[in-house]
Amino acid sequence: MRVASTRDAAGWLAFGRLIRLPKGRYRATWLGQASNISSNAPLGADILIRPDKTSVWEDSLVGSASGTLFQAELDLTNRITALEPRLQYGGSGDVRVRAIHFDELF
Repeated sequence: MRVASTRDAAGWLAFGRLIRLPKGRYRATWLGQASNISSNAPLGADILIRPDKTSVWEDSLVGSASGTLFQAELDLTNRITALEPRLQYGGSGDVRVRAIHFDELF
């Protein structure tokens, strides 16, 4: 679990873990809680294709959420794709991240 609160500086909460997936459709889900996230310092999430660091999805969260913080659907066309899901704390509110996982969609 990663935790950040207003006393912490903005920065990356989760990054660097690569997941290699075969061709197919997937849903990425970030689970946790976030509260009091301001619009001038949102919580950000993205997914990069590695090693070239091309962003294939990004979103931001303002306000509060519990359970699912972000959800993204991806259609991967390469035989094997290395992905890096990331989460960036903007410096406002309280955030707790329990998990980031990928599910194959049939």
